[in-house]
Parts: sequence; C-alpha cells; structure tokens
Amino acid sequence: MIIIIEPLINVYKLSLFTVFMGILLDTTVSTKTTLEILKKDPQLYLRGLNANYLNLLVISPIYYILAYNYLLNYNNQIFSILKYVSLLGIHGIGYYYIHKQMHINRKLKWIHDFHHEFTITVPSTGNAVSVFEFQLAYVLPFLVGALLVNPSTHDFQWSIFTISCFNLIIHTKELEYLSYPFFLVSPNDHITHHKTKSNTYSAPIINIDNLLRN
Repeated sequence: MIIIIEPLINVYKLSLFTVFMGILLDTTVSTKTTLEILKKDPQLYLRGLNANYLNLLVISPIYYILAYNYLLNYNNQIFSILKYVSLLGIHGIGYYYIHKQMHINRKLKWIHDFHHEFTITVPSTGNAVSVFEFQLAYVLPFLVGALLVNPSTHDFQWSIFTISCFNLIIHTKELEYLSYPFFLVSPNDHITHHKTKSNTYSAPIINIDNLLRN
C-alpha cells in the first residue's frame, strides 16, 4: 500500500516554505528589483510565480510521494550527516551536467529558455522554470541521490530544504556584493550567468565550474 498522507504533509511543509520565502524576499529584500521587473514586463513576473506554484505545489508532491514510498528509508528516523552531504553532492553534480546540456545541446535548449527570460532575477526566479526543467534538473538529481544512498526522510528533507534556500539566495540581486569561497556558487556567479549566459553551469551550492578549473 502506498503511503500518501505523511509524505504529503512533509513535502507541503517544504514547498509552502519555499513559495512563501520566495515571495517574502521578493517584496522585502528585493523590492527594488521586483519593481524593476514589474515595470519592464509584469507578465513575466506573474508567469514566474505561476511556475513556482505549479512546480512546488503540484509537481513536487507527486515525486516526493513516489520517493518516500520507493527510495527513502522512512522507518529510519536518524539523521545521517554523511547521507545528507552525499545528497547535496549528487544533486550538485547532476544539476551541473543537466544544466550544461540545456545550454550546449540544441535539442534541449528549449527546456531552459523560460528561465533565461529572467535577465534580472529575484529570489522567486529560482523556481521560475518550465515543468520539464523542474523535473529534469531539479527533481531527477534528488531521485538519483535517494536511489544511491537510501536516505532517511530527515536526510532527504534537509537536503531539499538546504538546496531550496541556496537557490533563493543565488537569485537575489541585492546579494551580489557577497564574497564567497571559490568552491561555492555566489549570487554574483549565478546572476552573471543570467545576464550573459556565461559558461558557468553550477548551482545552487557547489561551484563545480571552479573545482574543475583547479
């Protein structure tokens, strides 16, 4: 029998937090940039919010329920720092490769086009991606990670929470001034990518581009 209620509660805690924080940061920390986008193209901002709702409140629960029932060790309530870090690493590598392919492979570029309509970014832009990109670049690396390390629900939830937070941060234009260690993706790194489509594909935490250069 597939368990639905408990994973649904778990995923909606994460999804609603991400949606709420995106809008909160848009209207507080990033008020100036949000108004700039609204002035330039209000429909684009609204499309971005709608993508957030669809991806986080509809798509995420479906995959989380499947992961909970078939990939997670939901009987284990112990948090493992090793599995948590492994999930972050696997997701970072998976996202890097898929993101790169969406830039260099002509057959996949259309999947990523919507996200790059945001040459100016605010926190909610982090989840303003097509349904196809959300499943391929955001969800799939988590599923692969869960398959490889068989994490507990706590390991899995904390990894999702961490990546969600960093994803909001790297899209926050007001944080461009922050200086990060070379092995982390800074807001300036990712915002520059949005402006120029530069050949940097890492997000939202581990700067694989820099690690490969060193």
